[in-house]
Amino acid sequence: MPSKNQRERRRGLRQRLVEMRGSRCAVCNQKFATHQFDFHHVIPETKSFPLTKTMMTSRSWQSVLEEANKCIMVCANCHRDIHEKGQTNESSNS
Repeated sequence: MPSKNQRERRRGLRQRLVEMRGSRCAVCNQKFATHQFDFHHVIPETKSFPLTKTMMTSRSWQSVLEEANKCIMVCANCHRDIHEKGQTNESSNS
């Protein structure tokens, strides 16, 4: 089980990424709490690692940023719609 410091670091990294993206879903443009966002790799073949709290903690901030640049930040609902409908571009509407 992760220590309290590890949990806080994970939350902090994710919070920074969400804030950098304006705390809004790239598809529906709604604001949500940090834990309600997913980072969707637009081109799956470029994915080096998933942007989960656990994976972000084991990487440098620079590598997390590089991976995030391959993604759009979407709410969990829109992320499911993307996978269901096979949509991957930011301009698609749910």
